[in-house]
Amino acid sequence: MIEGIEADSRDVRIRWYYWPEETKSGRRHFHGSKELFLSDHLDVQSVDTIEGKCTVHSFENYMKLDVVGDDDFFCRFNYNFATGAITPAMVQV
Repeated sequence: MIEGIEADSRDVRIRWYYWPEETKSGRRHFHGSKELFLSDHLDVQSVDTIEGKCTVHSFENYMKLDVVGDDDFFCRFNYNFATGAITPAMVQV
């Protein structure tokens, strides 16, 4: 997710999303195939590294989509990059 674009610069401030299997706890049976975790991992990258655009929905909004496109994903969890902690501890499945 792009957090901001620096004025007069080719740099963007980004917040990383992770696939469940990229986290310390790994993918679990209840994680959806299009589920991402929003992390606290911030970074600055060149705008040239952006590969494309996607939409990350809340789980509730994702379930309301009439058509789920290739670029539609959902997020129910936050991921602490340093500790590996995932919150909330429980969600409805």
